[in-house]
Amino acid sequence: MSAPMFNPIVPLNVNVSLRPGFMVYINGTPNGGRFSVNFKGPRPDDHALHFNPRFDSGNIVVRNTKRNGMWEAEERASNGFPFMMGQPFELIILCQQHQYKIAVNGRHFIEYGHRINMQNVRFLSIEGAVQISMVRFDHEVQPQPQPMGVPSLINNPAVPCTAVVPFKNIRGRRVTVSGIPQNRNPHRIMFDFVSDSGDIFLHFNPRIPERAMVRNTEKNKCWGQEERALSVPFPFQYGVPFQLMFRVDQAAFHVELNGMEICTYAHRIRPLNLIRTLRINGAVNLTKVQFE
Repeated sequence: MSAPMFNPIVPLNVNVSLRPGFMVYINGTPNGGRFSVNFKGPRPDDHALHFNPRFDSGNIVVRNTKRNGMWEAEERASNGFPFMMGQPFELIILCQQHQYKIAVNGRHFIEYGHRINMQNVRFLSIEGAVQISMVRFDHEVQPQPQPMGVPSLINNPAVPCTAVVPFKNIRGRRVTVSGIPQNRNPHRIMFDFVSDSGDIFLHFNPRIPERAMVRNTEKNKCWGQEERALSVPFPFQYGVPFQLMFRVDQAAFHVELNGMEICTYAHRIRPLNLIRTLRINGAVNLTKVQFE
């Protein structure tokens, strides 16, 4: 993980070296008709990925590739338009073997298949009518290799954290997350068990100001009915360490906090072997993520 850049001047050009699992986090605020985020190379004017939100053309997000001075076929189909003029956004681009996966404000947005080998990319550029507050580069977190039978462990991961499930099937496994809630915006913590397609099997969302523990599922970009009932008083507090365990069986996620079961969430999507990552975001400092 590299040190973040805060409040860089736009246009911005930064040297990058892409590989599977490489991620870039961009926080900013649109302030005009359009802006673009680009992976460029190997020639200075080649665009391996051109990601271009346009407020001045009917609220669309254009994706394209440019090589040898020529733009190729645009892609415009998407799941709506997730940007708002003057409103902050978080854009995450994850490089995978065959595509880029792009999320906006914590939700999967689109994929874009590689047309230029990502290993030929040399620069990240950000251009146009946007004010950038932070750019950070990271690598998809892989659990540390352990001897057979020993739990897979990630110590002190950065937030946002995307941890790859180290098993072919999460059924019958336990995932333990330790951390400390922080009193900062947004005043909530999100734990999402996610498939490669972007479906969220479990969205577990403590909200300290509301004293609510929201659980839900997102399938095909549609949220289901929230669950909020708890068998215990709301247990999270700012600055107080927690240990949260998700135990997954055939029927449900069983959630324990500091050794006490606080809720059960019945599976709404199957099969469970489609769950590939645990994403953690929000107002929390993490000390441990452990798969066993």
